[in-house]
Amino acid sequence: MMGSSSVEDLDEQPNDHIVSRGWQKNFANELHQVAVLDILARRVVQRDRPIKNNFAERGFMTYVSPSGEVLRDADKAFQQIERRVLNKVREVGVRSRVTDDHREAVVQLFTIHLVRSQAFRDSQFAVLNKAEPDFVRDWPKNPKLLEKYQLHLGRLPYPGEVEALVMQWFAAQRSGGVVFESLDHSIDTIVNVLRKWQLQVVACPDSLPGFVLGDVPVVHANLALKKFGFRDGLAVGDADVIMAPISRRVLVCFSKEPRRPATITTKQSLRTLNSLTFRVARREVACHPHDGADAQRACASLEHDLPRGALLTVKAR
Repeated sequence: MMGSSSVEDLDEQPNDHIVSRGWQKNFANELHQVAVLDILARRVVQRDRPIKNNFAERGFMTYVSPSGEVLRDADKAFQQIERRVLNKVREVGVRSRVTDDHREAVVQLFTIHLVRSQAFRDSQFAVLNKAEPDFVRDWPKNPKLLEKYQLHLGRLPYPGEVEALVMQWFAAQRSGGVVFESLDHSIDTIVNVLRKWQLQVVACPDSLPGFVLGDVPVVHANLALKKFGFRDGLAVGDADVIMAPISRRVLVCFSKEPRRPATITTKQSLRTLNSLTFRVARREVACHPHDGADAQRACASLEHDLPRGALLTVKAR
């Protein structure tokens, strides 16, 4: 595979952006800085963080293969997609015609950020943690496995041999295999879900503070079930809300029925939409530095601002 190196190089891995710098730039000031809120503390922790250091983790897109190769193929593929779609996504607005090319660009941007979010990785690790004890217990007694041992090795496994192999496999999965070995499947699954939905564009006027962007930038939620994102075990296909702000002033929602472009007119409408970004975020949310104080107040009133019903509807104005 391309992009390989030795495991000793891990400490020198790049500072990988979980949310692309190109996307964050749409929320930053002229110095490419954003205000950052800690959602647990519910306060602004930095008012001028450079986007080059924001929503980033060293070696996040690195996968150590079972043979010890350090691979970065997925990061290169994601960067190629970002370069291709970001300019097209920036053209989306309530006054512009949204073409199939625009919708596909949003689909691609949302998909790669869903599968490379820390929330998605956490959900995969949770599955591994739940499954490992059962595998360690059951596989040494699996009749088909014992039959293969006898056929290929002429013997049954030694005591503890199968358990060790199972634990080695789980360790390899935790080093990145659980995400990167099934990455193409994950991308195809999400792309096929999003392509079935319509796209609604929602604008926020200059008279209001702007939209906020989370470290899990794409919201997928099921309001009827009160499940928010991968953290709550929600698959993208089971969501009834899929949305994200693409800039400080423009947000896009996927919907199963066509909806006209809309412009919100009240601070409460803004807070309702931003509350979903806060709710799905893992640790931090960023916004334009001028919006930091209002975002902090909105974060503090998160539970009050979340949509009350089973559906999220942004009406055209």
